[in-house]
Amino acid sequence: MSRTSSCGVLAILALATACAVPAAGPEAPRADVGWAVFLAGSDPTWARLTDRWQDGAFTGNGLLGTMTYRQDDHALRFRLGRSDVTAHYRIPFVDWSIPRIPIGDLLLATEGAVVSESMRLRLYDAEVTGEVVTDRGTVAWRVYTHAVDEVIVLEARSSGGEQATLSLAPIHGISPRIADAGASVDPADLPPEPACTRDGAVETCVQPLQPGGDVATAWRVDTAADGTQVALLSIADGWPDGGAAAKAGATVQQAATAGPDALVASHRAWWHAYWPASFLSIPDGKWQAFYWIQMYKHASATRPGRPLIDNQGPWLTQTPWPGAWWNLNVELSYSPVYAANRLDQGRSLFEALAGHVDSLKTNAAEWGTDGDAAHVDRYTSLDLVSWSILGDVTQVLELGNLTWALHDVWRQWRTSMDEGLLRDTLFPLLRLSVNLYLKMLQEGDDGRLHLPPTLSPEFGDGFPPPTYADCTYAISLMRWGCGTLLDLSARLGIQDPLADRWRDVLARTVLPVDADGLRVGAGQPFDHGHRHFSHLLAIHPLGLLDPDVPADRTLIQTSLDHWLAMGARDGGLEGYSWTAASSMASRLGDGDRALGYLERVAPRFDPATMYVESGPVIETPLSAAQSIHDLLLGNRGGAILVFPAAPSTWLDVAFHELRAEGAFLVSAARRGGKTAFVGIRSLAGEPCRVRADLGPVARLGGDLRGTIPAAADGSYALDLAAGQWAVLYRDGEDAPDTRLLPVQIPASALNPYGLKPVQD
Repeated sequence: MSRTSSCGVLAILALATACAVPAAGPEAPRADVGWAVFLAGSDPTWARLTDRWQDGAFTGNGLLGTMTYRQDDHALRFRLGRSDVTAHYRIPFVDWSIPRIPIGDLLLATEGAVVSESMRLRLYDAEVTGEVVTDRGTVAWRVYTHAVDEVIVLEARSSGGEQATLSLAPIHGISPRIADAGASVDPADLPPEPACTRDGAVETCVQPLQPGGDVATAWRVDTAADGTQVALLSIADGWPDGGAAAKAGATVQQAATAGPDALVASHRAWWHAYWPASFLSIPDGKWQAFYWIQMYKHASATRPGRPLIDNQGPWLTQTPWPGAWWNLNVELSYSPVYAANRLDQGRSLFEALAGHVDSLKTNAAEWGTDGDAAHVDRYTSLDLVSWSILGDVTQVLELGNLTWALHDVWRQWRTSMDEGLLRDTLFPLLRLSVNLYLKMLQEGDDGRLHLPPTLSPEFGDGFPPPTYADCTYAISLMRWGCGTLLDLSARLGIQDPLADRWRDVLARTVLPVDADGLRVGAGQPFDHGHRHFSHLLAIHPLGLLDPDVPADRTLIQTSLDHWLAMGARDGGLEGYSWTAASSMASRLGDGDRALGYLERVAPRFDPATMYVESGPVIETPLSAAQSIHDLLLGNRGGAILVFPAAPSTWLDVAFHELRAEGAFLVSAARRGGKTAFVGIRSLAGEPCRVRADLGPVARLGGDLRGTIPAAADGSYALDLAAGQWAVLYRDGEDAPDTRLLPVQIPASALNPYGLKPVQD
């Protein structure tokens, strides 16, 4: 028998075996979770409060938000924020973009001196509760930002001889960079101070803006029959025509009409429906709690139809970065939503990009483009207009930022297989982004194509910062963009006239490499430490280098080791350096090393997992949630990788309906250090291959029955139509229990975040 015919017979036998129906099989995986109890173990708790923003507890609904911390010995501060409120003007050489501006504080003051304070961020209900004990009595309080309505609710109930007083303290709406930079600014360049008025039960504070419009905060306090004070507050943006006071006042009146019981019920209903989209439990109380706080944080920071996540989300405070930064921050902030099966949380990114195409084209216009290219530089306001640190003209200093953001949109598409998103947003925007590279490429004497000098984000000192020919950051993103456009045009059935150019780029450009791994640029080795992994994007997140190919694996390992060694020598590694290193180690399958890198950043997280460098930034903790995903679920070479880098200490792991590329919902359990089963549900009928340590032959249950042999790469090929599901488990073993339960964690390891009593 010929080799060809024997392979055909084997394929027929394998197919027949896979279609055979045994007497019984496993049930579809389900998460058996009491969400209220489970999430309570991750709640941050405070036995003491401080007057630092980063020590506080936060709420949000993707637009409005609060941060709770101490004002002084007689008052609590509820810092107010709205993420789309900006100055609408820019002070050159002070602001790098049209800046976000502060709103003010809602204050809860006591008559007596504070004896003790406590607080809890209740994840399941998305509210913060607390108690203030004074030398006169007690005030119990609760605050939440309504999940749907643009209203913040603060309730305070006084007892004993204490009586709380609620007040609003507006803050002058000017750029935080003015104070941060110690800049001297002509008062004529600033808007006037906010002014407050009262009309019956409602007080309204209006901040006029320049060159027009306003921002208003309206609030009222009602007293319930049991003496509880209920404050209802709304913030409205009146750009560009004004009228914010009427908008905010109307929202407060609607909330008052609904009443506190209806408000809290609808608020909790949204959050209780949000949590079960996916489930993950690991045998480490610190990282499990951390993960679930990030799921809460992301849904608090953005929603569909609301602003994209900039450096701080709704929780603006003093910062040098009151805007959106695009050379890492925005991209990392969205990184965990795809595997977490929370795709609604990714909508605000592609809505912002699709809604500001004219801005993206304008940003590229300096290079002789005629509306046929797009770009975003390092920092923008919410309208995505780039501003140069060198003046008032857009400059392509960091070629690749838009392409990196579109890699996030590509992940949104790959995990949803939403053809409308592909056709209407991803393909046309990626084509515009890649066009800018095509206009800048030049043929060299070596016959290859080369890029002129551009920035490698944050590598090199000086002003203006140095640039590098064939910058690896730009080359990596350009190559990913061209390869992806070829794939997408084939899927869409488009005969694109630029397809040959994209193929030429892939054929005639190379990643700059030396003995230490990936270089910064063709003429620039990685010769000193710095925090950004801009020269390593081909490893993560783009995956241009394949760890299954020996030469690529060596290059990945060498580049990662050299980057971290230079950082250890010269200093400068920050939180997101370690989260990126963790994800790269996971790509190599080294879970212990990947977890070790996560442990390096853990001490940098604040009590509620906020993170501060020169100022607060949100992307690092959110990217750490993606690093946890990377330990448990991956995609490579068209295959879904289950437990690709599970740490050796994580003997028991359970997850339910995480999302993989191809629009598959994946559920799996690791019990006693080995994979018990893998469940796959297809949402789009895409080709399905799964790599998991289930042996040379796995048993199938669900819509597919029988056994299936592993391919040479250890993967199992499943023929699942849209809506079908299957469970893989070890051949020769009984059908597994496919209920996914929380992993047992000692009570002493629960609630690791917050502020505990000072230890003697």
